[in-house]
Amino acid sequence: MINENTKKDDVGFFNRLYNQYYQKIYKYILFITGVRFSEDIVQETFCTAWEKLYEIKTHPSPQNWLYKTARNKIMTTMKKKMNICETPIPECELDTYEAVAYEEQFTFDDLKNVLTSNEIKMLRQHFIEGYSIKEISIANSMKIGTGTMKFSRMYKKIKNSKC
Repeated sequence: MINENTKKDDVGFFNRLYNQYYQKIYKYILFITGVRFSEDIVQETFCTAWEKLYEIKTHPSPQNWLYKTARNKIMTTMKKKMNICETPIPECELDTYEAVAYEEQFTFDDLKNVLTSNEIKMLRQHFIEGYSIKEISIANSMKIGTGTMKFSRMYKKIKNSKC
């Protein structure tokens, strides 16, 4: 009876986790990889979550565990399917990704009509190559405050666009 209750608790916990985070994880993956691999990677992420359910249940932040697992799945997929050299996806505050995504689904290709090529380059440097806004500002001969404002304006352009 204890084992059966434990299984029901596990299924309930997983269902809550899935329902609460599926869309967020999917949008995070979509933002980085585009449509081509998103479904597969989100499925692999939640399969791993099921396999390591005890680890998630005891983790201080199941959300961070899911994002980190998704990040690792993205890297594995990019290496295998796209034959890309190792380009690290930065670990940053999850709110940053959500702020950029604005709960919308878009890829860098979708931004060509919204941002300049230099702005897209700056976003790639920040989110794909892992440079900080400070490093990007210095590389572009801008003051840090100017760089921060530029990113803020880019985010507003993205939010107001129909990407």
